Amino acid sequence: MTRILVVDDRPENIELLEAILQSAAYDVSSAVDGEHGLQRAESILPDLIISDILMPNVDGFQFCHMVRKNPALTDVPFIFLTGAYVSADDEKFAFELGANRFIRRPFQADELLESVREVLESNPNTSLKMPADLDEDAYVKQHMGRLTQTLEDKVVELEQVTEDNTKLLHDAQSQEAKLQQSLDELQATQAYLVQSERLSAVGQLVAGVAHELNNPLAIILGYSQLILRMPEASTRMTECLKKLEDAAQRCQNIVHHLTIFAQKNKVEKKPLNINDVVRSVVDIRKDQFDVDGISIDITLDPRLLVVYADYQQLQQVFLSLVNNAQEALLGKSESDRAIELKTRLVEQKVFIDFVDNGVGLKEELLPNLFEPFFTTKDFGQGIGLGLSVCYGIIKGHDGDITATGNQSGGATFTIELPLHRVGKEEPPKADGPKDTTEMEQVNQRILVIDDEAGILDILSSSLEQAGYSVDTAMRAVDGLLALQNGKYDLILMDIRLPDSDGGTLFHKVKAMDPEVADRVIFITGDTVSTETLAFIEETGNIYIAKPFDIESVRQLVARRLDSGD
Repeated sequence: MTRILVVDDRPENIELLEAILQSAAYDVSSAVDGEHGLQRAESILPDLIISDILMPNVDGFQFCHMVRKNPALTDVPFIFLTGAYVSADDEKFAFELGANRFIRRPFQADELLESVREVLESNPNTSLKMPADLDEDAYVKQHMGRLTQTLEDKVVELEQVTEDNTKLLHDAQSQEAKLQQSLDELQATQAYLVQSERLSAVGQLVAGVAHELNNPLAIILGYSQLILRMPEASTRMTECLKKLEDAAQRCQNIVHHLTIFAQKNKVEKKPLNINDVVRSVVDIRKDQFDVDGISIDITLDPRLLVVYADYQQLQQVFLSLVNNAQEALLGKSESDRAIELKTRLVEQKVFIDFVDNGVGLKEELLPNLFEPFFTTKDFGQGIGLGLSVCYGIIKGHDGDITATGNQSGGATFTIELPLHRVGKEEPPKADGPKDTTEMEQVNQRILVIDDEAGILDILSSSLEQAGYSVDTAMRAVDGLLALQNGKYDLILMDIRLPDSDGGTLFHKVKAMDPEVADRVIFITGDTVSTETLAFIEETGNIYIAKPFDIESVRQLVARRLDSGD
């Protein structure tokens, strides 16, 4: 088999030549420069050598010169294959050294194989060798001349390229400001549109999920509370049911806070306790913190920290900061992940601190941290709007937000909001539990309309325990029929029924009995829909959100009946 030696310092060139030559059934060996090429040639005595010119240590010209001076290799055909030296003088010097062919890159595989075949089939006695008049001094002189000329050509070429690039750069810089401004505006518009669509989609998803969850949660919570109040419940049963009730109430809080977050209402500022917002954020994220092994330390100022703010917007800011802290902790071991939330009052200012022991903040990043589109996340993981949106919301509340790096590692984000003066009146307190015997009523009739059999059973059983007479209906048509056949003092009515919407049913009830229509209490699991809330507000009636506490329902029914309206 014909042996061919390929000498080239680029592995990809060797790989390509090996593939082409081996496809024609040649036995191919390789070397990475002239020095190793000569050693390999002396070892295998190839039938043909193919060599690059520009190589480290010993270049192709030197390699060819040494081959022709070696008695064992002087008759071996030699082909130069190069893309670096392409001048006519280079080619002439190659033939003077004794090369048989001079092939320039790029080349076609068929052309290369044809040249190889022709060189191999030529009479070895006619192979080109180094001319007798090219002595060692002449070789060295010409070799150095070719290298020097090549370097000079490259310098001239680079100078021209540099000059052209400088001109192009100057032209580009003259347009850079306008292009950057246009790009920033386009990115800002696109990012806000994307963010808006995402929030809209999330809001719709949360609204649907919340409504579907509220019904089974109401059943779980209701039955738990109902059985807890049964005298035949054992101690162990009571313990288990209490745990079930606590878990259901926790789910209730999470769904409630998510629905508030998902509502797309206009900004509504009102007095609110900042500690309530902090607790809501912890409720929403607690499960994920447990999964990620993050400990949460909450230190809330016991004083009443009332601010005049939009609940949804503050919750959005707090969630964003907590999520950022959580991401900063994922690079640490689970045994050392901690977030601390603190509220405090200093000189009529409410401060909320979000402290983590994560990767921390570099000093040079702090001046740009709240700028739009500034992000330290990898490409595709964030668009840099979160903190800028937080900054805008807090400034819109006449507050301030700052960030600092902690000496022990991690970061602290601090929000400052003005304290809202509520006057001398104490905020309304929730009614404490009442003895259900005080609410027992005789001969007061209540109609409950809901398409969930479990909820009907819970409400009817609970209200009957309180002494009311209760009828139930799972469809609007059955509820209207019951109202037509009897007189009721109060109606508990689900807004979404399979055969009617709340508005239609309410207006029919009002047409049949205006007095009881004023004492309709709506039941709904859809507290996200602006249409639902607008309808309830239009009627002037009150509503119960699913899932509900049955003791609270009893108290609400009693107050509504006792009001005499």
